[in-house]
Amino acid sequence: MLHEVIAQSVAKKTAKLTTAEIKFLRKYLGWSSKDFADAMGVTPTQVSRWESKTIPKPMSSTAERLLRVLALEGNRVDRYPVREFGIQDRAPVRLRMRGVRAGRSASKKVARELAWKLLETR
Repeated sequence: MLHEVIAQSVAKKTAKLTTAEIKFLRKYLGWSSKDFADAMGVTPTQVSRWESKTIPKPMSSTAERLLRVLALEGNRVDRYPVREFGIQDRAPVRLRMRGVRAGRSASKKVARELAWKLLETR
C-alpha cells in the first residue's frame, strides 16, 4: 500500500523524473530492466542510462509520460508464470566444468561449453 501511494505521488509530480524515481517506478511495476526496455520500446542499455547515478541520460518526454501512465494505471507484474511462456518445469541442470587455461579466450570457451551443455539437456 505504501509503495502504491509513493508511486502515485511520483507519477503525478510536475518536475522531470530523477534516476531514482525512474528505477523506483520500474521496480514498483515489477519489471526487470529487459522487460521494462521492451515495454518502453528501447534497449536495456537505454534503461541503464536512465537509471545511472553517475552519468544519467534523461528520458524523453514521451517515454516519461508513458512511464507515468503505466504507474498510475498500476498494472503491476506480480509474478512471471513460467508455463505461459512455454517452458516446462524441469529438474535443475547439473553443469560440469572442466579446467581451461586462464585468459580471455578461456572464458569464451567456458561460456560456449556451458551454452552447449544447457542446449544438450533440453
